Amino acid sequence: MATDGGLPFDLSTVKTKADEDHVRKNKRIFGIKEAPTFYPTREEFKDPLSYIEKISLQGKKYGIIKIVLPKEYKPGLCTQTMYFHVKRSQVRLPKRYYAK
Repeated sequence: MATDGGLPFDLSTVKTKADEDHVRKNKRIFGIKEAPTFYPTREEFKDPLSYIEKISLQGKKYGIIKIVLPKEYKPGLCTQTMYFHVKRSQVRLPKRYYAK
């Protein structure tokens, strides 16, 4: 099922293994499995938010995913800035939070 109204996203076409196999030196605590890792192509990652939306079902299934960006991916530098004013306020914490 497509979330953007286009064709369905076929996960069988998504590369999920690195060029070099990653071998852990230590076992994961509590036997937790590795998060699914995705390796999008430059074309797939042209619109990062769209790509993330397409693999979101996998993320929901596992609770987390890892995306390894294409080597050619160079995010643009954001030069647009925004200024805003905030009101200062004092926050009092209960004594149990004080440093001892």
